[in-house]
Amino acid sequence: SRSQKKKYKTLNVFDFDKTLFWTIDREEGAKRWEKVNGKPYTHKGWFGRPESLDPKLNQEINKTMKKIYDTLRSDPDGLCILNSNRYIGLEKTIKSFLTHHGFQMDAVLLKTGRENKGTNLQEFWNNYPEITVINCFDDKEASLNHYRRLKDRYSIYREDLTFNIYKVTRDGITKV
Repeated sequence: SRSQKKKYKTLNVFDFDKTLFWTIDREEGAKRWEKVNGKPYTHKGWFGRPESLDPKLNQEINKTMKKIYDTLRSDPDGLCILNSNRYIGLEKTIKSFLTHHGFQMDAVLLKTGRENKGTNLQEFWNNYPEITVINCFDDKEASLNHYRRLKDRYSIYREDLTFNIYKVTRDGITKV
C-alpha cells in the first residue's frame, strides 16, 4: 500500500461546510432544490441528506480555500484529507461532489457516531507518525477546540511538531 512506501511530512485537514464550500442551509437549500427538480422537498433534515449535495444547486466554492488547497495539494510530501461532521452514509456523494469541484482528497473522514474531529484526525495521523506539520482549516469553534486539545496534548512530547489551526470565515482565514 501507499503508506508503506511513501513517507509524508505534512497533513492538511479540511472541513467541508462553510470551509471548502459556502454550503446553503435547509431553508435556502430546499427552495433551490424544489426549483431545479420541479417537485417538493419533503424531508425534515438537510445536511444528512444527499439532496444537500445535488450539483444542480450550484453551491459556491470558497475561492480563497481552493487556492490554499491547490498550493498544499501540489506538495508531493503532503497529504490532504477531509474531516467533516457530515454523516458517513454520504461518503460516496461527498467524494463525487469534491471530485466534481476539483478537490482530490487522500482520505474522507466523516461522522459515524460519538467521535469528534479530534479523534478522527488522531486515528488517521497514527498511521503516519512521520508527519511533522499539521494544518487544520475549520469554521466551527467546537471543531477548532478539538484541534486545540489535540495540539496541546502532542506538543508536550513532540517538539518536532508544527500544528497550525486556521479559522475560516467569509472575511478570511485567521490562524488561531
